Order: sequence, then structure tokens, then C-alpha cells
Amino acid sequence: MGVRGYFEEGYSGDHLLGSYFNHLYEMMDIHHDQVFKGFITQGAAMLNTVDWLYTRLWVDGESLDLARSKFSDFTRQLDMRAGILTREFTWETTSGKRLTVTFMRFTDMQSTQLGCQRIVVKPLNFSGEVQFRCGLDFNTHYEIGAGWDQTEKGGAQQSGQIINFWTCTCKGPVNDGWAIQAQTARSGIQLFSSFRLHSGQALNPSLVQEESSSAWILS
Repeated sequence: MGVRGYFEEGYSGDHLLGSYFNHLYEMMDIHHDQVFKGFITQGAAMLNTVDWLYTRLWVDGESLDLARSKFSDFTRQLDMRAGILTREFTWETTSGKRLTVTFMRFTDMQSTQLGCQRIVVKPLNFSGEVQFRCGLDFNTHYEIGAGWDQTEKGGAQQSGQIINFWTCTCKGPVNDGWAIQAQTARSGIQLFSSFRLHSGQALNPSLVQEESSSAWILS
């Protein structure tokens, strides 16, 4: 299991969200203006799978988006020994509230199905509430080539469509966590993903109904 270095909290600018499993491939048709002997008509694509880092943050109704938000002291560091990617910055809202936001992510080399994310928020000049939205999202796009983005104006625009391989088959609470399962329409490959939330404060999450049917999002 591997993920690209995309921003967990979402990013409205050009970006390449990527979440992959080494053994998951799907066949897709290849179209040519003219077909000659030896031209292939099918190819294998490494699937962009579930976004298990899906996170959104709000302060006073203002969402965190580094393409638009004011921020400073940005750092991103990969600890090769511990296998931890850490990203930290100071976010200043339009009302002048400042807070340090730290994201840490880890994928286990021994239990390869396990991925962890830690989020630390530290208010610097105020005391208030920070709203979080976390979950699992299969609404991920297949990128045709390097440099393509997943914004509203990007994606697989050469073919005139956004490519998503996944259809949600079931989702719901499981024991002390939440889970979702999806499959590809063509080959029927299935992928199951689940998550649990831990916090130093009491949690009372609620399901976000307006999100995509291919997502399981809690706020």
C-alpha cells in the first residue's frame, strides 16, 4: 500500500491524489484514430483506490485549503528510518486566528494493510472549536499521465471524461469503527477499507449525508 504526498485536507489547486495497492490493476480500452497491425487495444492500469487520508478542517466555518488559505512556516519532512511523513504549518484565518496544524502519516512495512494518520492542532492566539471531517473516499480519479490534475477543470480531459473505476457495494459501522467496500465495474475486483478514530477528547461523530455515495465520511 502506498500513497503520494498529496495534502490530506484537500487542495483546490493542481494536484495528483494517489492511493495505490501494488497488486490492483484493471484493464482499460485503448483507442487509436487509425489501427494498424500490432497496435494494442487494451492496457493495464494501476488503480487509484480509496483515499484513506480524507480530512477536512474548519474554523468558524472557514475551510483549510493551502491553495487559498493564508499560511506560514510550512515544512514537510520524511523520516526514512521511522517511515513517517510529517507536514506542519501555521494557518491564519481571515479573522486573524492562528493555529499550528501538524499531519503525520505512516504505513506499516510488517502489517502492510495498516495505515495511520495523526493530526495535531494547536491554537496560538485563541481558544475555540476546530471542526474535523474524516473518512474513506473511493471517488478517486485515474490520471492519464504525469502532470495531470484532479481539480474540476482537470483530470482525464483528453478523453472528455473523468475516469473512476470504483462503485461502492456496501458501507456502515463495524464494531468500534467504520468500513466501506467497493468494486470495479469491469473485472469485479473488490477492495475493503475500514478506519477507527482516536482522540484525547470525547468523540461524537455524525455521518455526513451529502458526500459522494462512494465515500464514508464522518464529521
